Amino acid sequence: MSLPDCRQNGTHALPSSPSSISSTGSQTTYPRNAKSFFPLPYQVYYSALAIPTVPYVNPSGASLQILAQLLTHKHLHHEIREKGGAYGGGAYAQGLGGLFGFYSYRDPNPQNTMKIISEAGAWARDREWTDRDLEEAKLSVFQSLDAPESVSQEGMTKFLSGVDEEMQQKRREQLLDVTAADVKSVADRYLVQGFNNSNLAILGEKKDWVKEQDGWKIQDLGMAEKVEEIQESLESAESPA
Repeated sequence: MSLPDCRQNGTHALPSSPSSISSTGSQTTYPRNAKSFFPLPYQVYYSALAIPTVPYVNPSGASLQILAQLLTHKHLHHEIREKGGAYGGGAYAQGLGGLFGFYSYRDPNPQNTMKIISEAGAWARDREWTDRDLEEAKLSVFQSLDAPESVSQEGMTKFLSGVDEEMQQKRREQLLDVTAADVKSVADRYLVQGFNNSNLAILGEKKDWVKEQDGWKIQDLGMAEKVEEIQESLESAESPA
């Protein structure tokens, strides 16, 4: 199976300052919590880490999108799920949001997962990617891009984000042009050098390794206490008078 030839309709230049993307007022800023833990009465953990990268119009975005596929299928799935015991885990690149992220869910060992994620950038940077690796990653990305779209969703990308068909076409061409060197370059720049700008959140049972002195901010929602109250009520109702 070969990659779709997106150049057949000609090459279109991407506007340097797209008029369709306008700014209305100043951007809202929020306090940064680099490491947030949400104590919840779960037997397993749910984790997510996000790193700010580049906007949609930046050429590096295409390389990050390919990198996410490569990391998920060539490294993270094996390490986090098959070896680590999590139900699932992987990476994603969100072009419209300018983020690169990692995740795991139903994970019995989040500490191991976070170690794998923290080392994923160096792993991708140092790996010798083959043409077949890149081909498979690109096919996976295009499979998502070319997925059928419902009538109600047509035009929503442009309406919500200002990304028009010309910009989408340029992104497709950039995806096709991604090389192994591009993948290694963005892995080093954003996942290795930029890792200190990441934000981490974990949901699950609070244990001894979650300490405020280690940088964790505990976001207690009071759920554990509620569950204990319900369990006590049920036990009282079931006990003989």
